[in-house]
Amino acid sequence: MAALRSYPELRIPPFIHFTLAEWRNDPAETARRARNAVSGPAAVRSSCLREDGEAASGAGEFLSLLDVDAASGQDLEQAVEAVFGSYGEAADGDQVIVQAMVPDVSVSGVIMTRVPDNGAPYSAIDYDDESGRTDTITGGTGVCKTVFIYRHADGSNFDSERVRSYVEFARRIESICGRDDLDIEFCQDRDGAMHLFQVRPLCTRAGWIPGVDAHLSRNIGH
Repeated sequence: MAALRSYPELRIPPFIHFTLAEWRNDPAETARRARNAVSGPAAVRSSCLREDGEAASGAGEFLSLLDVDAASGQDLEQAVEAVFGSYGEAADGDQVIVQAMVPDVSVSGVIMTRVPDNGAPYSAIDYDDESGRTDTITGGTGVCKTVFIYRHADGSNFDSERVRSYVEFARRIESICGRDDLDIEFCQDRDGAMHLFQVRPLCTRAGWIPGVDAHLSRNIGH
């Protein structure tokens, strides 16, 4: 994510990350740096070494906390301790991310730029446009809407401007990352602006069907 900060169109909320070793060495100074980086309500997110690998995701396995008062040293320190504690046997290199909350969220969701089970060339978009929260999809706590979009669809194929904006957002991230197998966590505010929370590689590539793109293209007639 740090490498994507130079792309302002992605609207990545301000964030800071630090390791367990840094936190244990000087929690007060690390919390001070976090408060300087993020003002107002913050998400204290897990970033364990057992997450986001090429072979295994671990997404949703560990604790993340929302609406933490970053200005309160006590609240922030308690939240960081709780997230590190959720790792169990934590390693010195395990991290926590403190990230600013996006105000006035209208939609939140996750875009898988290929079908995770088999690698089929469809974007699978799960989104929540009712709760105003950013954790219902990733936490599996709310009712979501799901749409699948063939990755070679062009602009004339869309009936929904909203869905088109999600696909264009995902394609921009693909072009920056140089790969088309991504898991993207995002939200959209009430002004329609898209915000990127997190992007990770899909970890299921080893089980994908060889030649699935060509096979589907022939059958669809694309």
